[in-house]
Amino acid sequence: MNPLRLLLLYAQDATNKTLSYQYGWPRYFQRHPQFRCTPINVHDRRITAQLRGNLLARWGRFDAIVMLHSVFSNAPTLGGWLFDGICKARQPKIFFIGNEYKLMPEKMAFCEALNLALLVTQSTSPAVQDLYRNRLGCPIYAVPYTGLDTELFYPTRDTKDRPIDIGYRSYDSPVYLGHNERRLLADFSLITPRAAGCPSISPWIPRIALKKPPGRIFSTAARGNSAPKQVVTFLNSPMKPV
Repeated sequence: MNPLRLLLLYAQDATNKTLSYQYGWPRYFQRHPQFRCTPINVHDRRITAQLRGNLLARWGRFDAIVMLHSVFSNAPTLGGWLFDGICKARQPKIFFIGNEYKLMPEKMAFCEALNLALLVTQSTSPAVQDLYRNRLGCPIYAVPYTGLDTELFYPTRDTKDRPIDIGYRSYDSPVYLGHNERRLLADFSLITPRAAGCPSISPWIPRIALKKPPGRIFSTAARGNSAPKQVVTFLNSPMKPV
């Protein structure tokens, strides 16, 4: 079977350099043996890059056009000539929607302008998927927004030598959500273990303060993480050489 020819759109620059999944998805798409990808970084605002993208979208020979989460996650990044070219392209268009709690009217208008062939959501809720299906009239497929990138996150230090008992890494929640569960989880992680006799709890660390590769501090310095059980289990597994 011949690999699918994909025009792959994503957004990468200094503003999202610590969001590892926005770098991992494009990397693994391009490595996958069933795809032959032509990548376009939509954050490249040079006129030559925009012209190249527009020409590829209008006249390139692809089986499908794939737009990953970073194209419209925290803000729309696809616009101008390139957006016009993608909208007019005849190939099936697939969008991996991200951050499904913000700018949803704008994201739905974005999807409608593209006339999607498939929307990939992070939600496994049938009610959410039905809302998308009824609004956009295209198939809906659910995939978690990320997996564990073992090239970035892996144990390098024995657990007994790690100075932090519990590591936690996130953003504060946006005000418009009406709650700040992330902060509550961080505070809970700080207060409860101390009461149980675990003194060395990591402080709240904004993502932007972390050095590359993102998040490695917790896989090398923390005994435990406020994270899904399978992630914590992996990070506490036998060490992998750096």
